Amino acid sequence: MESDAEFRLQRPTVILNGFDIYESKTRLCIVGSNESEGYYRVLRINRTTDDIKALVDDDTSYSRESIQAVVSGIQASGMKLVVANVCGILGFVRFTKGCYISLVTGRKPVALLGGHYVYHVEDTRLLSIAFRPERSDAEERCITRFKNVDLTKNFYYSHTYDITHTLQHNVDMGTVRGGSERTYHSMFVWNYQLICNATQGVGLGAEWTIALIHGYADQSKLSIYGRDVYITLIARRSRVFAGVRYLKRGVNDAGYVANDVETEQIVNMMEVTSFDMPAGRP
Repeated sequence: MESDAEFRLQRPTVILNGFDIYESKTRLCIVGSNESEGYYRVLRINRTTDDIKALVDDDTSYSRESIQAVVSGIQASGMKLVVANVCGILGFVRFTKGCYISLVTGRKPVALLGGHYVYHVEDTRLLSIAFRPERSDAEERCITRFKNVDLTKNFYYSHTYDITHTLQHNVDMGTVRGGSERTYHSMFVWNYQLICNATQGVGLGAEWTIALIHGYADQSKLSIYGRDVYITLIARRSRVFAGVRYLKRGVNDAGYVANDVETEQIVNMMEVTSFDMPAGRP
């Protein structure tokens, strides 16, 4: 169940699964890449303003050869590599003043579904867009509260497989409906607001962010009559009406159950072809 008032998060039509971030006092440059496809994009951010809309995505696709010239130009302008090998961008967040980018800087594969890896978040970083952000007491309290949500415990994502929906839904969307209306199930996207800040607030494409679920994902291999069978368990916890038991109980006025969890068990063999592929290729 999703509210009609909520913004429907679009799935990306192309994939960016690695990022390098360069900085100077006045600019940030994020180089997004898909090494296997030889596909690259560049996002430039103005650090001299508090306006979250002061970003420039040049909307140009680069090849391996052309991106080298772009990176060389970035480095020649005096910008230094501040964060390398970023696994994913969770989105943008703003507190009392200034904007921040939430990054996944470490990951661990926990499952392989139809050729699509599912990752557990191992490390994160909150990067300030401002070069020297002003930190008031209120700002520090907000940052501390934001970091109290430990994203390295039971948070999962996949670049190419939609783990916010069930396998049945993904197969149906890929085969029956031809991949139309490819959206995430926002009820299970825990960085929903951060993605909205990036897509609605800034106007970035869906390929710049990843959708995060909270719950559990694991995979085990069994041998049945000499054939390897893989059992995958995925549990998705709803972000709507979630919280500790003494504050969130029963059903709210909109019909959402407190701490609702959807559990899915998938049995497959690795000989099976891809369950789901992103629409289009770079």
